Amino acid sequence: RSFTQYRHQNQKPKSPQNKTNLSKMETVRPYLNAMPGAIYLTDLPLITNIALVSNIMLALSPMTSVIKMIRTGDVTCVPKPFIIAQNVSSTLWAMYGIIAADDLSLFSSGTAEIFAFFYLVSLSAVARDGKFFLGMLAFLVSEVYFLGFHASEDIIGTLGVCTTLSLFVAPLGALRGVLGTKNNGTLNYPVAFIGFISCIACVVYGLLQMDPYVFYPNLIGGILSLTQLTVFHWAAGHLPHGFPSIIALKLLFGVKEEESKKTKTD
Repeated sequence: RSFTQYRHQNQKPKSPQNKTNLSKMETVRPYLNAMPGAIYLTDLPLITNIALVSNIMLALSPMTSVIKMIRTGDVTCVPKPFIIAQNVSSTLWAMYGIIAADDLSLFSSGTAEIFAFFYLVSLSAVARDGKFFLGMLAFLVSEVYFLGFHASEDIIGTLGVCTTLSLFVAPLGALRGVLGTKNNGTLNYPVAFIGFISCIACVVYGLLQMDPYVFYPNLIGGILSLTQLTVFHWAAGHLPHGFPSIIALKLLFGVKEEESKKTKTD
């Protein structure tokens, strides 16, 4: 209760740009109400619980790689850029949840930060890199102090959007190789699937709450996750060779048809 009172007392008014985004989002709600199963899509507690569970599952998804790193001592199992982005993103969204009085962002991102910090400690211990740990710890403390106590909701929301998109864009680097070789071993299917479910739930949640900082990044993240799932199933032979979205992706990534045919022949 004290958290809720603090958030509502210290919540800053929406900026003009934010109000414009909210008015744009309002035009989408009639379409949501007209969709099949609208009674479930507009059930805020249900959508919140789905988003919360899926977000926590997404935060837990690197756990197998971290355990493998601890057992084998192979620090390449957990890339440093991913650990940095996850810690920064989770901390930003937890602060956003406090300032914007958004319970989903607070509890899901707060839980995610606990796991992200564990991954950070594990990586630093296995790599015996104390400087990396102390540097990240100092950065996170500074982030909480300067942004959490002095920044507006819009600034924290914008930074949160950028870090979230970086987490979804990062796996796309492997798509060109998959499109050329049809070897989907570099794609993490469970992470992409959970990410897709999480994004869809957060898109609906952001729409119901009229929160553009939750709605827009998860809309883009859902599309990117669906792209990974499509490429995975295409490489596994579940989709035809000339599937329209695959052709579009090949053109986007500059993968020539001759390259794919040569790989298939080999």
